[in-house]
Amino acid sequence: MRVCFAWLLVFVMGLSAACAPTLKDPKDRTPVDPGPPPGPEWDHCPPPIDASDAEVWNGLLEVTNGAVYCQRPQQYDDMARALLLRKQMRLMAGRYRLPTKGEDHVIDVPFCLRDEQGPIDSPTSGTASAGTQDFFMEGLSWWVRGTQPHGTEGAHLNWMTIGSEEDPYLLIDGSEPFSHELQISYCDMASCDWEDQSLFTACDVTPNTCDRFEMEDGDALSLDQYHWVGPVGGGFANITEARGTLSGQSFTVSNPAQLIMSYGHHAFTRSATVFFDTPIQGACGLFVDEATYRSTIWTVDCDGTPIDPLVVTNEVHEYQQGPCP
Repeated sequence: MRVCFAWLLVFVMGLSAACAPTLKDPKDRTPVDPGPPPGPEWDHCPPPIDASDAEVWNGLLEVTNGAVYCQRPQQYDDMARALLLRKQMRLMAGRYRLPTKGEDHVIDVPFCLRDEQGPIDSPTSGTASAGTQDFFMEGLSWWVRGTQPHGTEGAHLNWMTIGSEEDPYLLIDGSEPFSHELQISYCDMASCDWEDQSLFTACDVTPNTCDRFEMEDGDALSLDQYHWVGPVGGGFANITEARGTLSGQSFTVSNPAQLIMSYGHHAFTRSATVFFDTPIQGACGLFVDEATYRSTIWTVDCDGTPIDPLVVTNEVHEYQQGPCP
């Protein structure tokens, strides 16, 4: 059985999914094991559901319990903007029918949201359109685009999938690299200007890039990152783990909410804020101002505001060669 891994893109204007029609009815597929449910912080979310026989669409979206995504900045957003993006999103486990053609379908793929304070309102049902198109990179593909509003102030999600037109099936499990199987975007306002947009990407992905810094007095910092370079200047980066030593005290941080990154063209320039689990010598974390060969590192307070500069004595940048040693 062939599986079509597609892109899921949540924009301000729509919910979309993609993979092409097939003669095989997707409900005949054997369901995958959804895996263990996430922690109690998601108890406010609706239970998993199964695709209904009453739905006549030929497309099928299958989601496991691993489908959890973190809010992150877009390319060219600065660190001040990145520090504000603290939501997490869960795409509820289940099997959901998707259209393969037509416009203005009523659709309700269940996304569930929370922030640092706890549960927040979930997006509601929206509309979607679907069809096939010859894309530059993917060739002839099945696509679905739609919109799901969030709240009453105009905020909304868009998601989009693009996959093989031979089989309208998409499996989502929270391991999707950026721009390959799943992208999610969120708009704070109905107008959805650039500064109102943010991304949701998989919280847990495999790192492929390393930035390492040595500082005076034995201080050190290593940043494992996932880095993606796209066409026409596109790029994305996020931190997967930070390790190091400050004032003789070692630290390891892997919680996505404590690892913030902003990035520029192709994500070749990157800035990072790392918040410790507990303060070290009055510092709540570290800020790396542009991870280049002339980086500046500061201690920061618990809001991410720089306090004192640290003297960088050596730095190593290993692009797409795996995590830091």
